[in-house]
Amino acid sequence: MKMSLPTIARLVCYLGHGALTKPGFRAYNPNRVKVFYPNPNAVYDRILDEKPVFFSPSMASWIICGYSDVAQCIRDPRLTTDFNQWRFSESSTDDNEWNKVLDGLLFTLGKSDHTRIRRLTIPAFGPKTIDRIAASTEEIVSACLDPLSPGDTVNFAEQIARVIPRKVVADLVGVKPEDHARFEALTTAVMAMFDPSRNPDTREAQMGIDMMKEYLDERKQNPGDDFLSLLIAEAEEGDRINAWEAIGLVASLIAAGPDTSSDDLIFCIYNMLLNPAMRDAAMNHPERIDDIILEGTRWNHFGYSAPIRFALEDIEIGGETIRKGEMMRLIIPAAHRDPMVFQDPDRFDMDRPNLKQVLRFGAGAHFCVGSAIAQTVARMTVTEFLRRFPDFQLQAEPVYEKHLTSRRMREFWLTL
Repeated sequence: MKMSLPTIARLVCYLGHGALTKPGFRAYNPNRVKVFYPNPNAVYDRILDEKPVFFSPSMASWIICGYSDVAQCIRDPRLTTDFNQWRFSESSTDDNEWNKVLDGLLFTLGKSDHTRIRRLTIPAFGPKTIDRIAASTEEIVSACLDPLSPGDTVNFAEQIARVIPRKVVADLVGVKPEDHARFEALTTAVMAMFDPSRNPDTREAQMGIDMMKEYLDERKQNPGDDFLSLLIAEAEEGDRINAWEAIGLVASLIAAGPDTSSDDLIFCIYNMLLNPAMRDAAMNHPERIDDIILEGTRWNHFGYSAPIRFALEDIEIGGETIRKGEMMRLIIPAAHRDPMVFQDPDRFDMDRPNLKQVLRFGAGAHFCVGSAIAQTVARMTVTEFLRRFPDFQLQAEPVYEKHLTSRRMREFWLTL
């Protein structure tokens, strides 16, 4: 995000004033990747015990950690995901197609547009779509794992976890084989928006944008059973959706889909290495794999600073007053360690009576629209990986890279 010099000056003053006047917690410093990313739980436990709501100048936001506060904020209509409501947000003056795509991202829309677009996606994510995606996911997983054999050494992050979700999303949208390069260009640009070490290549992204415009025209004339066709059909019968909203929705699937699904897969396998109880449960009770993955997510979540909300009015959370326009980061992995909700949080227990309180896919109006697909991808990938490579072992300690919301692993080497 680019800022003008006056806005940067205002932000610096705000952060300095916040550091002096707002409650802080110095031990929370996710910018120290090598220290924080490998084991943040000790910090989370201190936060929950001492100061579950505080201001972080380095993150330019309030940090919300207690389960009840996080759950409240996720559902609170006085908060929004619309980035334009941040007090330091600047409207772009560039009237280009890339900015039109960004303006249509589902998690940046205002309440009325967000509700309208979500309503249109319900049939597009219905049982027929899930069944079709399950069948194609099985093929994608097999194609990814077939070249591998027990004893091989692989970077699970790059060779498996990053590959499968991207191909699933491409299949969901109905991307033709000859257009995969153009779709990948759009995917790479969207994902770069959330990586502080990269800048989106908007010229490359334009290839994907042009492809999506072509696809929308094609689906209107010759609809199929893919996501775009179902979305267009629903829009023609009820609420309208324009081309940029449709492309923005696809970009939202890219932003919230492949990256989070990849991290989900990586940490699921990593957690089995860290916690033998989880691995034993997965091997002995494959029929419970959904519960096992869910409890694994609670036990050690890959995120560290999301989801994000902006206050539409002054609001009190955890005894602290958050002003209109201020940013909040809801720390779900900390909430999952709240002993007031999850007793003995260090223990892996797939039989927890309140397992459904795990906030894996959010809640309320912002519950993940693609959750069923994400669950399908995780279930099928993990199950098949364990079936083929039950004796996998860690070959080297993971290598992390800085990311805006995730403890992203660049290297996760396994011996199969």
